[in-house]
Formats: sequence, C-alpha cells, structure tokens
Amino acid sequence: PGPRANDPSATEDDYADFMIRYLAIALCSGMVERVYWWRLVARGFGLVDDTAPNAWRARPAYDMLKTFLSLLSGGVYEARLPSPKGCYALRFRRPGRSALIVAWSAAGPQDWKPPFVCEQALDAFGRKINTPTQLTGRPIFLAARGAPDERIHQGAASSSL
Repeated sequence: PGPRANDPSATEDDYADFMIRYLAIALCSGMVERVYWWRLVARGFGLVDDTAPNAWRARPAYDMLKTFLSLLSGGVYEARLPSPKGCYALRFRRPGRSALIVAWSAAGPQDWKPPFVCEQALDAFGRKINTPTQLTGRPIFLAARGAPDERIHQGAASSSL
C-alpha cells in the first residue's frame, strides 16, 4: 500500500539469479541468436550501479555473468537432465573438459541428487562448494562425469556459447 519511490522491487541477489537463469534458458531454447542486458550500468538493475558517479560498483549480476561466460565459453548445450519438478539441470559439452551442468530450482528449495558423478561443484560466483543435496533459485555449476544423455524435451536444439 502507498506509493513507492525509486524502489527497484528486487534485491540485487534475486536480480542476479534471475538474469543468469534467463540467460541459460534463452541460450538452451535454440530459439534465440543473441541475448542482451538492457542496461549495463544503472541503479536498481543492470550489471553495474552508478549511484555514486565517481565510484561505480559491480553488482552480483556482473560477477555471476563473468563466471557463467568463463565456465561455458565454447560450450555447446546438449540436454536437460532428469530433475525434480520445477528444477533445471542443463548439460553443456566443453571442448577438452568434462561436461558442465548448470542447475537451479524455480520452485523453492528442492532436494536433489545429481544423476552423475560430480567432479567439482562451484557456486554462481565460481567458488568451490560441496556437492549440493538441494537446489535453490541460485544457479550452480557442476563438472560432471557420466552425466546421462537423456533429453527431457524432444528435439532439443544444440546451442553454442
């Protein structure tokens, strides 16, 4: 209730999580050629906050995008792996490296056991974490050995990054 003044309506962390999930789904859809951030520098959205003109600040979305691009650069989307309802586990093949799974839950925290051997788990910022037993709205990256080749959606297109 009442008027809102200059409120971005989402936390920086929620925005960052959403944008990485959006980017992953868009790339894996096979329906888009490019994805752009609308504003790279802006208060309340974008990758960098310009509130202080002489001290721009990288927002979480900036660091998460850097991680996403560094881990998946040259990768090709292969399949959506079996996962609980509302969860996503998207497998990418990377030249000369193990498969990389990007996983998250769009339905709140969900228990999850990866259907593959996890060689390494990284959070959305590229920091090492323990292999998760639960997915949340924050994307994670899992280097995988033996990830199943099952496609959830018939005719899933391969998209390269």
